[in-house]
Amino acid sequence: MSDAARRVLVLRYWLEAMEEKGASSSYAIQQVYITEPKLRDAADFVIQWGC
Repeated sequence: MSDAARRVLVLRYWLEAMEEKGASSSYAIQQVYITEPKLRDAADFVIQWGC
């Protein structure tokens, strides 16, 4: 597995964990806001380059 593909998985599981914390945690809300675009960019890179 490439580093880029591994990053997508790590970001995905991190985002999932933060979403499970729900709206009661301001930290989780902030992390979801920060992580979503990073996950999209990383996934786009992996899809485009077939990593």
